Amino acid sequence: MDSRRKTIIKIISQEQEEDDELFFLLVPALYASLYEEKHLVHTSSLSGAAKVKEILEGHESWSRVEFRMEPEIFKSIMDYLRRENLLKGTSCVAVEEQLAMFMYMISHNASNQDLQKYFQ
Repeated sequence: MDSRRKTIIKIISQEQEEDDELFFLLVPALYASLYEEKHLVHTSSLSGAAKVKEILEGHESWSRVEFRMEPEIFKSIMDYLRRENLLKGTSCVAVEEQLAMFMYMISHNASNQDLQKYFQ
């Protein structure tokens, strides 16, 4: 019985040592990750609204490439959505930008990350 008890105590102490080693490895890594320098991701000089305006007021081919439609059609759809109260602007995102994000997403099979990068 005594040898069995010693074996159990030995196993428990080994597990505690392994836990201590893991603790001493993880705590500094977690601490470092909390205080590492953060880098901005969205650093474009144009906001999403400015980018949409540039595309719609720029060369006609830009709108065809980005939204797969002519600027006049884009504006007609935007006016219809506003008039019928199907889409409303928010304090952060105008109707133009919401429609542009949707059209860009479906025409380019874009991910959420792609939209964030494109429409900063």
